[in-house]
This record gives sequence, structure tokens and C-alpha cells, in this order.
Amino acid sequence: MRRIWWATISSILAGATLASLLWLIAWIHHFEVDAEPFLPPSMTTTSCGWTYDMAVANNCKFQLWSYSWVPPDCFDEKLNDDFLSLHEEEGWGYYSSGVEVPLESVLLGNRNDLMSTWGQHFWHCAFYQRKFFRVVEDNGGERTSVLKMTNRDLEEHHGIHCQEWLSNPKRYPWDKVNINLTVGYHFCS
Repeated sequence: MRRIWWATISSILAGATLASLLWLIAWIHHFEVDAEPFLPPSMTTTSCGWTYDMAVANNCKFQLWSYSWVPPDCFDEKLNDDFLSLHEEEGWGYYSSGVEVPLESVLLGNRNDLMSTWGQHFWHCAFYQRKFFRVVEDNGGERTSVLKMTNRDLEEHHGIHCQEWLSNPKRYPWDKVNINLTVGYHFCS
């Protein structure tokens, strides 16, 4: 009986060890390659990677309204400029440990310790929605695609999240600091 018990435990441990090693190899491989090989071959993509240095090396642009790095072919300069103008008009602040951080520092796109206001987040969602209308342009009655979308733009979960927030603009006071900001690194297809 003891021999059967020992054989069973040994087999389970050997299987768990082998499975763990296979998962570890797959996980390491995932971070060694760019995201592009995992997309359908029909999609042309550009990626910002997953770090600040990679985003800069890939010529990505930091977009304040989404607090993310996006490839140039997904970057909407007009939308970004409009958000910066509204930002100046509204006077939103960005905070780290309760201390306001200058906008110039925020625009570097390398800080994950920031918080912002409900008003800023509400407008983030409005600009996210506006991006969908800016993807195509009306050229004398003919609609042509002028921009591409990022993986984040196309996430249904994010769209539902913004829909919920846009439906209740008075949920929090406009200047309430309650939004954690994490830098995003996106790909464009």
C-alpha cells in the first residue's frame, strides 16, 4: 500500500513540475517577442512594446487623453491638441502622494504614480468615444479611413466602462481626485 501511495504522489509531483516548467518557458517566450506574431497575418501592426524605453525606440507618441503611448499611425494629433486645450481650460491637476505634478512632467509619459480628477476621466471617456468618429473622414461624400485604432480603443470592456461613466457625469464632484493613472503601451492595427 505504501508503495502505491508513493508512486501516486511521485507521479503527481513529476506532472506538476513538468507543467510548471512548460508554463514558465511559454511565459518567458511571451515577453521575449513582440506582440505582432500573435496577431492574424492579415493585420499590419505597429507596437509600442511594454516599457517607456521601448515606446521611445519605436517612435511612439504619448497621448495624454488616453494616458498611453501609441504608434504614430494611431496617434490623432488634432484630438491630442484638443484635449490639451481643454486641459488648460478646465485646469485639471495630476497628483502624486497628494502633491500636484507639473503638466510637463506628466507629458513625459513615464509615471505610474499619478492620480487625476473625475472631470479629467470623464473627458478621457468623451475623447475615447470621439476617436471612433475621427477614424473615417468625409471627402466630398466619400468616406475614407484616415486613422487606425489601438488595441485599447477596440476593447469592449473599456467601451462599456466609459459608457457607464459618461451616463452619469455628476457621479462625483468634478475636481475629486479619484482616478489612478497607469501608462498604457499599445499596438496599432
